[in-house]
Amino acid sequence: MVTDQFALEKFKRVYGQMFAEVKLHKGANGGSEIVAYYNKPHFKHDWVPHTFCRRPVRCVRLAEPQPATPTPLPATSAAK
Repeated sequence: MVTDQFALEKFKRVYGQMFAEVKLHKGANGGSEIVAYYNKPHFKHDWVPHTFCRRPVRCVRLAEPQPATPTPLPATSAAK
């Protein structure tokens, strides 16, 4: 069986262009899974296998960034 780091690097090389970020997540029972974060609106889950190098793959959608709220200028005292 291949190491976790090798599986992660191979996944990034093959499928990395579809994702904003790819991480390896270790579970409480010692198993690991590949977690891939995407932000493309037309992403289809069947583009990526459910397992890669005997590790489950989980695709998570990143929330759309909200526009920044403009900060009001501080009130200045009137000229004396």
